Amino acid sequence: MKDSSRVKVLGIYGSPRKGGNSDQLLDKVLEGAQSAGAEVKRIYARDLKISGCQECGGCEKTGKCVVNDEMQTVYPLLEEADVIFLASPIFFYGLTAQIKAIVDRAQAMWSKKMLKARAGKGGTSLRGRGYLVAVGATRGKNLFEGAQLTARYFFDALEMSYEGGLPPGGWSKTVMHLFIPVFHNLSTLLHKLQFFRISNALPLTIFQKQP
Repeated sequence: MKDSSRVKVLGIYGSPRKGGNSDQLLDKVLEGAQSAGAEVKRIYARDLKISGCQECGGCEKTGKCVVNDEMQTVYPLLEEADVIFLASPIFFYGLTAQIKAIVDRAQAMWSKKMLKARAGKGGTSLRGRGYLVAVGATRGKNLFEGAQLTARYFFDALEMSYEGGLPPGGWSKTVMHLFIPVFHNLSTLLHKLQFFRISNALPLTIFQKQP
C-alpha cells in the first residue's frame, strides 16, 4: 500500500540530447527529492512518440485529448504529481520542440479546468507546484523569459502554481558546470538552489506534502 503522505514529484526531461546539461541538473534535483522521501517519476520527452496539438477542439467537451498516442501515458502522471520540474535547454529563446509538444498537448487539461469552472466545481486553491530548470549557452538579456512564460501557463493549465526558475535567472553553461560537482547531498541541494518557501509563517521544503 502506497503512503499517501509522500510527495509525488515528476521530472520532465526536455533535452533531445541524453545526458546533456539540463539532464544533469534535473538528475540532481530528483536525487534530492528522493533523498527527502518523495516518490519520484520521470518523463523523457525525447523518447515519446507524440504529435503536437491538432487544435481540433476535441477536448473542449470532455477535457480529454482525442489524439491516441503516447501522450495518453503522460496525462495521468501530470494529474497525480504534487510537484513538477520542467527541464530544458534554451533553443531560440524558448523550450525545445520535444517538451513543447507536451506543453501544447496540455490544452486538454486546460479544457478540463474550464469545464470544471463552468460546472461550478472549480476551486481557487491550486493542487501543486511547478518549477523550471533551464540552461542557456548565450548571454542574451531576455534569454530565459520565453521559457518562463511558457512554463507559467503550462502549470496554470495543470492547476499548479509556477514557483519560478531554478535558480530564478536560469543557468548559463559556465555557472552550471561550477555547481554540478557540489550537488552531492540534499542539504547542499536545498541551500544552493534555495528551494525553501514560506507558507503560513512556517518554512516548508517543496518536498513536503501540502495539507
